[in-house]
Amino acid sequence: SGAASARRRFLVAGSHAVGAIALWAGVPDMRAAVAGAPAAPATGAGMVNLVFGQASRSLYKSSADAVYRSPDGGRLWTPVQLPPASASKRVTSIAVSAGAKGSLYVSGRGIGVLRSDNAGRNWSVRSEGLPSSDVASLATHADRPETVYAYASGLGIFRSEDGGRHWRLMDAGPR
Repeated sequence: SGAASARRRFLVAGSHAVGAIALWAGVPDMRAAVAGAPAAPATGAGMVNLVFGQASRSLYKSSADAVYRSPDGGRLWTPVQLPPASASKRVTSIAVSAGAKGSLYVSGRGIGVLRSDNAGRNWSVRSEGLPSSDVASLATHADRPETVYAYASGLGIFRSEDGGRHWRLMDAGPR
């Protein structure tokens, strides 16, 4: 038929001995990207997370000791500067919020939750109200840019509806 089909955009990520591979389909100017690319090698353990920031059209990856940003689909990676207080800590998770701002969140053991509204140039601590600074995992809501979820190791799953300013227990977490 003459009708144009809807374009589908999706990300497939997985790990392999040479690193995680991200495949972009239907996203202009994006090609297959090897997230373990030697352009910015991590010094610690392998890759922890791979996320896409729709607002900035950037790919972010993290290892246990660093976060990287790629504005070109994974061809070139540049380090994202984390606050000095988190330098000796381990990154456990990264997430990017939906919406025009596309806030970047980083968590870790001893880090708590950090938020940047400008691709990592400035950071604010968003851990007040969490019972621990050991945050193992983060997720952002697909439609609500200010809603963030955090799993505080052994203490439960917490939700913030104001970008991490306040948190409340949602579930006691895995048992």
